[in-house]
Amino acid sequence: MEVWDRALTKRVDPIRYDAETGLKIYREDQLNLGKGGNTPLCPFDCDCCF
Repeated sequence: MEVWDRALTKRVDPIRYDAETGLKIYREDQLNLGKGGNTPLCPFDCDCCF
């Protein structure tokens, strides 16, 4: 799954991959965590913070 920066509409690359699982690791600021919460659909059904 690619993560896109919604404000800039560019792809956000992971900072690293977990060696054991191969999962992508992102920084909190890359995922815009804590910047949403302003819609009735938050926190799970919205699209404002990811």
